[in-house]
Formats: sequence, structure tokens, C-alpha cells
Amino acid sequence: MNSPKSVAYGWAGENEKRWKDQRARGLRSPEHQDWKDKLAAAEEEMRAEIQANAAKARAAKEEQQQNNRSV
Repeated sequence: MNSPKSVAYGWAGENEKRWKDQRARGLRSPEHQDWKDKLAAAEEEMRAEIQANAAKARAAKEEQQQNNRSV
């Protein structure tokens, strides 16, 4: 647990200072993305790909039905 009495309590502040310094010097990305942001972006990409594939499948099915009607 990260409480004032724990040994690790002060390290969060040190890490923040280091990260801010790294961002100021251009060594760390200014828009810090944690794993949740990365996961949400990946899920959004997958969702868009699934929707695109579904649209292609619908178009192919409609084309096949039109070809069957014309025969």
C-alpha cells in the first residue's frame, strides 16, 4: 500500500519529476498513454475493421443474389 509510512510512498513524486523532465527534454512522449488508452485505441481499430469486413460481406452477398436473379 502506498501510504505516507510506506517505503515506496516518496517514489511516486520522484518518478513524476523524472517523467516531466524527460518530457521537457523531448525524451518522453508529451501525451502519456497508459495501457488503457492503448487498449481502447486497438479496440477501436478492430471495431472499424470488423465493420468494414461486414460491409464487404453484405456487398458480396447482394452481388451474388443479383447474379443469381439474372441467370
